Amino acid sequence: MAESLWSRWRASTVDVAVRMPSSGELQRVQRLFLQTLRGDRGQELQRQWRALGCRFAPLGDGTIWILEETRREGRGFYAFRPIEALPVVIQAPHVFHDLGSGPIVARLFTENRWLAAAWNTAPRRAKLDDGSKLDLSNRDDTYFQAFTLAASQVMTRGRVVQIHGFDAAKRRTAQGRKSAVILSSGQRKPGTTLTTIGGCMTALELGEVRLFGVDVFELGATRNKQGRLLQGVAGVAFVHLELNRATRERLERESSLRGRMAKCLADLRVCRHPRRGGR
Repeated sequence: MAESLWSRWRASTVDVAVRMPSSGELQRVQRLFLQTLRGDRGQELQRQWRALGCRFAPLGDGTIWILEETRREGRGFYAFRPIEALPVVIQAPHVFHDLGSGPIVARLFTENRWLAAAWNTAPRRAKLDDGSKLDLSNRDDTYFQAFTLAASQVMTRGRVVQIHGFDAAKRRTAQGRKSAVILSSGQRKPGTTLTTIGGCMTALELGEVRLFGVDVFELGATRNKQGRLLQGVAGVAFVHLELNRATRERLERESSLRGRMAKCLADLRVCRHPRRGGR
């Protein structure tokens, strides 16, 4: 299933010409994401997505549905399970730059009963007409952010997890260079959720697992727009994982390691099922 999902992502990245959505379009999209995350799979919802240049359709046996662009405007690629899925949303906003992050997210999503997943479909450094860059983790005016907002509104308690990658040679500090994993919540200090995940991941023997704000002071995602959005949402934690190359390579290869890491990320003592209503 991960291979089928990933082949659809690759197709969605061909001949992309980035166009930013209007504020009105984003409001409409956020409502459609809410319907989609709540489990709507009807013809009318599919029609509304088509009107925006997107195809919403089942993948394989229909347990997973995907949202892919037909206009190729850099809106992203999304996958969904029914509302009864575990309230974990996993994202890879820098697939082209953070090598391996996209396939890792595809495998984690298909191998676990998680609610939804999202990937970028245009490079983070793609230049826009106003000279700014597309980087989905650094903008509010994107489908990616509308998706994150909608996800936060359908989960009573849950987690939004982002997978990133870093080059150890480019780190500023010895702590950063020696890290296998840098965990952050997008805030200056880790909370209970992040500390729990860090302890769990340390037991995986990946190498040095460090918490931003305690063990290391770089790659903390303090300006990440999804992280900032979720700071105001009670019960929904933002979990930002920076992985060195060796860790990404292991996660791509080793299904057992992915399974153990997934248990750390979706601690059932913390997560609860999504709710059908919104805030």
